[in-house]
Amino acid sequence: MNIREARNGRWKTAATFALLLCALTLWGFAQESLSPLSIVTVGMRAPDFTLPDLGGKSRSLSDLRNNRVLILNFWAFWCDTWREEVVKYSELRREFPHLPFHVAAVSIDGARLDQYRRWVKEGRIAFPVTVMADRGGVVRSRYGISVIPVLFLLDRDGVVRYKHYGFPGKKVLATEIHEIMSRKESSDTGEKTISLTFDDFPHPETAGTLIRILRENGVKAVLFAIGRRALDHPELIKEASSSGFEIGNHSYDHIPFSGLSQSEIRAQVEQTNEVVEKLTGRKPRYLRPPGGKLPPSAPIGGMEVVRWTLDPGDILRPGREKIAERVLTQARNGSVVLLHDGVRETLEVLPLIIRELKGRGFRFALPPTQIPSRSH
Repeated sequence: MNIREARNGRWKTAATFALLLCALTLWGFAQESLSPLSIVTVGMRAPDFTLPDLGGKSRSLSDLRNNRVLILNFWAFWCDTWREEVVKYSELRREFPHLPFHVAAVSIDGARLDQYRRWVKEGRIAFPVTVMADRGGVVRSRYGISVIPVLFLLDRDGVVRYKHYGFPGKKVLATEIHEIMSRKESSDTGEKTISLTFDDFPHPETAGTLIRILRENGVKAVLFAIGRRALDHPELIKEASSSGFEIGNHSYDHIPFSGLSQSEIRAQVEQTNEVVEKLTGRKPRYLRPPGGKLPPSAPIGGMEVVRWTLDPGDILRPGREKIAERVLTQARNGSVVLLHDGVRETLEVLPLIIRELKGRGFRFALPPTQIPSRSH
């Protein structure tokens, strides 16, 4: 190992340690103020805000965008990572002079801004960064910032197209900006519909909250009930039905139909139908087999089979931010979204997903049937 490699290795180790220290320092003081909806992730429109810059002038996010790509950073000036990033942005501009982007940074607490002012005065800032002070932490809380530094890349409409903790690298940023500039906006201006479906209903710990969220937001949804659960928790089935939600059939024991005989499949379907009809006065119209797979010629009594086109993988508990990102980036006109009762992360982020989809002009509707099979 030569001297340069040794220095680079020490620098990378120090930078990694600094990033970890900043994250841990912020984590403790962020936990008290974060709410379940404090998330801004890829696919969302970045919330607008107005903060004072270093000269005391009020600057809004919408004005800073000004129909151009915006790199929005959240920094703490007591964390030295900002120094490296300022240098990297200058290098990015020098190496990619034709990229149309602007850089803004929010100081999460407005502390130690004199350090940046000193760099400006000394001529060490080769590329201008609009620095704003969030002294009350309102914007930090609204964006759900618990780790710094974090970077959001916004397109010309203010939609988050990329998010990264730390500095992702100049080539990565240049590639992401190129993709944003070449992105073709959808010409679909007609009505858009989307269907929310929830498997494994009713979970005794979460079903009541799920019903409340859907009801308060005026959203149509299909809740696919497991017959045995419905029998154990009849009050939840009754509440969901009386709230106007469609109760679907998700088998009696949640056993994959592929391993059952024809008579066993018939029993799984009919027993669940009987339980739901007894509780609600209506026989289920929709069927979703466990895993979405239905053997040919399965005896399902003419029920309408509903599968899905969008699976964010919430059953694997990837985190509420990842669930929201997957739904919001993949949502299309006619999408049928697969979600699960019993997943708290889904409940925490569901109001945000609904709000964002409504903001894009989606109407929540009952799903079409016989969507091509996808397993999970």
